[in-house]
Amino acid sequence: MNIRSFIRARTRVIINRLTIVMNDMATILIRYSEIGLKSDPVRRKLEKHLRMNIIDMFSQDGVEALVTIRNSRLYVETDRTDDAVRSLKKVFGIGSLSIADTTSSDKDEICRFV
Repeated sequence: MNIRSFIRARTRVIINRLTIVMNDMATILIRYSEIGLKSDPVRRKLEKHLRMNIIDMFSQDGVEALVTIRNSRLYVETDRTDDAVRSLKKVFGIGSLSIADTTSSDKDEICRFV
């Protein structure tokens, strides 16, 4: 399975959800810098362009990952976190990134992570 078909298949399942799908894959939170200063239509276009640049870099480096955009943030789900971070460092436009834990909004589950 190539990276684009993997992403399309997973995107159909996740699109328009408010929470990240919980699974055994790590989540990387990506924050961009200058894109956030643009108007809404321009920002959406640049976010999509950044997402495609990330997908292309993953494709070149052989990293399978799912890249989604929600609330002016990009999320990468992958089981190869180190390789994904190495690839993301080469993508222009990323301000910072963090490896994140995913959980539901349930108070007890959040307390288990802390």
